[in-house]
Amino acid sequence: MRRIFPLFSLMTLAAALAFGADFDGAWVVSTHDGDGRPVKADLTFRTEAGVLKASLKAGALRHEIEKVSRENDQVRFEIPWEDRTVQIQLALAGAGLKGEWRTGDEVGAMTGERAAQGLAGVWKLTATRPSGEPAEVEMELIQEAGAWRGTMRSGETGRLAMEDLKAAGDSVQFTANTNHGPVQIKMKLQGGLLKGTWTLGGDSSGAIEGRR
Repeated sequence: MRRIFPLFSLMTLAAALAFGADFDGAWVVSTHDGDGRPVKADLTFRTEAGVLKASLKAGALRHEIEKVSRENDQVRFEIPWEDRTVQIQLALAGAGLKGEWRTGDEVGAMTGERAAQGLAGVWKLTATRPSGEPAEVEMELIQEAGAWRGTMRSGETGRLAMEDLKAAGDSVQFTANTNHGPVQIKMKLQGGLLKGTWTLGGDSSGAIEGRR
């Protein structure tokens, strides 16, 4: 039974990581500029060392946002746009985002929805322990130039690289090595959720489920 404990440690998120998890991932935000023209942008939030950061891409423009202020389910940040500074405020609204942009006397409504990414993105996984209790961990899957890579994060072990990662279509499997042995995870996308099993050294196993 002692070999089960490394999995429990792996699947305990630090409070700082959980704090930004609802925003983490890729979004498509929509609004209208001051002249009423529609504007769409790709907005990606990520948590690094407990700090929420973001990047915004609209056409050829890309802005790295190092300072994102968060209070409960709201975020605020600024971006340069043409010759001005635009202040943006967004809040979680169900499965989407809702808020506004403001610059000078101009103000406009803004909405956002999760970008359709298939397997790619940040997932919050819940594994079922042999006792029946849930254990949490954060997982990020990235696809670049046709190749996949990924990490798992927890407050106990920090960032762990995925090894033997295989992702295709709606299925993903990988191994995360700990000092006490490899944790093998296999999951399949079903109705927007990742569902599957975890196995530790062949001795212990259970169900696991992930959501964005």
